[in-house]
Amino acid sequence: DPTEEPAAKACKLAAGTRLELIYFDLGGKGDPLRLAMKHAGLEFEDTRLSLSDRTRFDLMKKQGMLPFGQVPALLVTAKDGCTEKLVQTASIIRFIAKSAPTSGLYPEDPLLASRVDAMVDQATDMMSSVLCVKYQERFGFAGALGGPEGEGTKKVEEAIQTSVMPRHLGFFEEVLTNSWREL
Repeated sequence: DPTEEPAAKACKLAAGTRLELIYFDLGGKGDPLRLAMKHAGLEFEDTRLSLSDRTRFDLMKKQGMLPFGQVPALLVTAKDGCTEKLVQTASIIRFIAKSAPTSGLYPEDPLLASRVDAMVDQATDMMSSVLCVKYQERFGFAGALGGPEGEGTKKVEEAIQTSVMPRHLGFFEEVLTNSWREL
């Protein structure tokens, strides 16, 4: 049917696939991805964007090269030139792990994989309040929190330190304690 939208072309990955990690010139969320690719034996180009001169980063955002306007991003280019732009740290790390199933980075068993995913999601939950305070403009909270030195920021930072983080870290401690019992 000529009126139907064409289906998105999916890249066919095989030997010879090229990986390019794009992140800032610091550890942050890039280092776990770099370590995972090295552990998995995956060769990759490590493109580090300058934090002090954000010209290239801003250009990449403007040109639509970063689907959510942020890094990390992993460009996956198949032998035929087809390129997929992977974004979001958890999604990228799962791709890396599934690309090297013998690496031990991600379980093949769906129940065990679900446990791993739950821990990743819990870490995301734990960090969401920190990210909202640190990146107030991006999340739309600068007015409500009063900027980095605002009274709202100070109150939220105190709640993060005294309530939010201890609660979430307690969840992790409980899971880890129980997982040792299962061994």
